[in-house]
Amino acid sequence: MVGGLLKAYLLLSLVINNIVRGQSDTSGPVFIQEPPNNVDFSNTTGTKIICQSRGVPLPNITWTKSNGEPIGTVPGLRQVMDNGNLILPPFRASDYKQEVHAQTYRCIAENELGKIQSRDVHVRAVASQSYRVAVHEEQVILGNDVLLKCNIPSFEADFISVASWVDSEGLTFPVNQNY
Repeated sequence: MVGGLLKAYLLLSLVINNIVRGQSDTSGPVFIQEPPNNVDFSNTTGTKIICQSRGVPLPNITWTKSNGEPIGTVPGLRQVMDNGNLILPPFRASDYKQEVHAQTYRCIAENELGKIQSRDVHVRAVASQSYRVAVHEEQVILGNDVLLKCNIPSFEADFISVASWVDSEGLTFPVNQNY
């Protein structure tokens, strides 16, 4: 009887071990490094968006637009790398393409056991170019307060902050709550 129980126990252990080992030999994709939600960059620097996943078998990584349309390499503007990274290299301002540089992308990792997709990656490239900042004249009575607004072109406004004001005599006023 003890011998029969021992054989049953060993057989059950062997079956459980094979099941557990079989499950650990394969796994669906899991992100190791999911791309960030927002990527802002300059045309003079370019950027690399990293997407890494693990799984067994090793997942295949592809990129799509937010509508699910697959993307590929656009020579000189966008490279989809074999390792899953998306490269947006430096480019001339005249080569700016909205469908590449102001786009929402997703990273997809897929193997035979499953498929996962990253959060939306909102990409915005800013082309380095000259611009003028203007302050509109305001009428004010001597001794009263006036509110001056720095008008920054909309294509640059998200990437510029006012650090200080300089008056006609060259005095600098740093930006803080008192001004």
